[in-house]
Amino acid sequence: MSHKLLMHCSYFFLFAFLNVDLCRTDWITGVRDIHTVYKNGYREGKVKAVNVALNNKSYTFQLTEDLEIQAFGSISLDCTSEVSCNQLNYPEPNQDGQCIDGYIIVEDSYGSQRIGCGAMKFGLPIRPSRNGRDLYIQVKGKSLSSQCTITCGETRTKNSKDYYTLPSNRHSGIFETKRCTCGRKNDGAGGGSPDHIVGGRNAGEFEYPYMASLVSTGTSSNICGASLINDRYVLTAGHCSAGVVNNPENYQLIFHAHLLDLRRNGNFLDDDVPAGSYGSIKEAKGYNLPTKTDADEDRLRLNIEKAVIHPLFYQNYQRTGAIIYDVAIYKLERRLNLVHSEYGRLSTMCLPKLGTSSFYDGDSMTVIGWGRPREDAGASNRILQELDVTIYNQTDCRQQLGEDSWLHVSFCGGFPEGKRDSCQGDSGSPSVHKVGKNHYEQIGLVSWGRGCARAGQPGVYSHITELNEWIHHTTQDAVWCSRPQST
Repeated sequence: MSHKLLMHCSYFFLFAFLNVDLCRTDWITGVRDIHTVYKNGYREGKVKAVNVALNNKSYTFQLTEDLEIQAFGSISLDCTSEVSCNQLNYPEPNQDGQCIDGYIIVEDSYGSQRIGCGAMKFGLPIRPSRNGRDLYIQVKGKSLSSQCTITCGETRTKNSKDYYTLPSNRHSGIFETKRCTCGRKNDGAGGGSPDHIVGGRNAGEFEYPYMASLVSTGTSSNICGASLINDRYVLTAGHCSAGVVNNPENYQLIFHAHLLDLRRNGNFLDDDVPAGSYGSIKEAKGYNLPTKTDADEDRLRLNIEKAVIHPLFYQNYQRTGAIIYDVAIYKLERRLNLVHSEYGRLSTMCLPKLGTSSFYDGDSMTVIGWGRPREDAGASNRILQELDVTIYNQTDCRQQLGEDSWLHVSFCGGFPEGKRDSCQGDSGSPSVHKVGKNHYEQIGLVSWGRGCARAGQPGVYSHITELNEWIHHTTQDAVWCSRPQST
């Protein structure tokens, strides 16, 4: 599996300005695009975009230009975003009470919002509704001598008289239907021999009905994994996605697949290299099986309308080379009918409930993907693999990897002795946790690691509960399947 997209040393000159040794860190794909996308710095219309990870810090801004600000709190750091402003000096609203010529909008992940214009004060600091922690702020026009400050408030503060909570006067941020259920596995699916992923086993045919593969347009060789989370969007890794952001027409998503085409790694072209040797393709499960077409597996192949990467992924990678907030959302070219699906066995994956936080210390999770069977293998697995790994607590993760700047939005999984792990080709693939009889929720996605299945080097997974509000805010036009009643 590929939470580590191995780079060649020849690419290092592209990142000399980051002081990152890619010969050892192993991580990024699409490197030529990442810097270009980030340097753009502005969304359509040249609105300045500012992204803030509070982490017990504050950010002050003047109301002197058009701005879009995303402020991210943290459950694990007990931080919820709150914004306070001094006197506003915008034009007054029109006769219908609408703010037209200048305003500030404060919104949360659920779609609840407050709009300010004219001569007014916000008064108390504004917080998200429903115990949320992220705020999205839009500034239009100039309000002279006005400024606002975003700070990190304690999420457990009980005295609500000290702040103003956005009104819960809209839908919860989720259009949910009870006519379909998320997080199920298909019946009758059994695993195979325990010798691939690294150290995993064959998944049953179409066992995971939410699993998707990112491929180049017109091909069937897996680049990264992804998961279907609602009727219009899939979830994957940010580091898989720079090329997709710039040229979505060059990529497609395949659903309802089990046996994909062989994807060779690097320049390994000799098919006769013995199994177990450097560059061999013979451990890749299904390497010599006949090719299957979309029609053979009744696959669904869809184009990608657009891709959105978490804004703090670019920001952190450019500054430090760190892989943090490693998540992306792809919007499909059309909605999927999940109630009367043209692909009857297709369904979505549940995400954790908004506002919940758990690192699942010591629990087991299942990782799914088409990644390499070994770090130095010459090709990735063709047959979808699954692997059960143990989730580390944060202390053990920190001790194993010797760093912790990313631990509030990531977690570790694996085994102290190594031998079993995700690997190259698994990036973006889901890691799921059983929450009821035959029902699962996605708690992570494959992000990065140092090599594959090395002793003392667990894999690192993006932590969905910490990224969940951004995911929902980015997909507000979607329809979600309901969670099982037992969960």
